Formats: sequence, C-alpha cells, structure tokens
Amino acid sequence: MQNKTSETNTENIFRNFYGTKQFIEKSAISKKYGFLSKNNTNEIGYPDFFKVVKQKGIEFSIVVEAKANNHKAAINDYIGICKIIISIAILLV
Repeated sequence: MQNKTSETNTENIFRNFYGTKQFIEKSAISKKYGFLSKNNTNEIGYPDFFKVVKQKGIEFSIVVEAKANNHKAAINDYIGICKIIISIAILLV
C-alpha cells in the first residue's frame, strides 16, 4: 500500500489529531475575521482551520494552512496577516 501525499490527507491527519470541534473548518469561518475568497482573485483566501483563543485576558487566533509537502508555502500564505507564526509540518512517511 502506497501513501499518497495530498493536502486532503494532511488535513485529515490534523482533523484526526485535534478532533472536529477544536478548530473551525474553512467553510465555516465567519467573514468577520477578514478572510476573503481567493476564487478568481490574487487574495490569500481562507485558511484550512481557524481558532480564536481567549485565555486569562489574552486573545489570539490560530491559523492553520495545510500543505502536503511545503510548510514554507503555508507560512508565506499568511505571513502578511499574522504577526507571530509558529510553523508545524505534518509529513506523511
């Protein structure tokens, strides 16, 4: 059996690890967060997963962009929007 590397597989690894209730999926992210559709534009678009965290008076957002083979490309997609980026690569081996 051969593993097929794809963005869908990478997203499924993320879903399986965090579950389906921890993060908002791309299709359910509210427009109030400022993301725009990238269809027929040069815009970045919605991330694959999104979460707003409010804890001890601090509020921040977690933006997750799944790229099957290139975590640097995922960082580059959102570097202009996010002030602090923590990159986690999910690799299929």
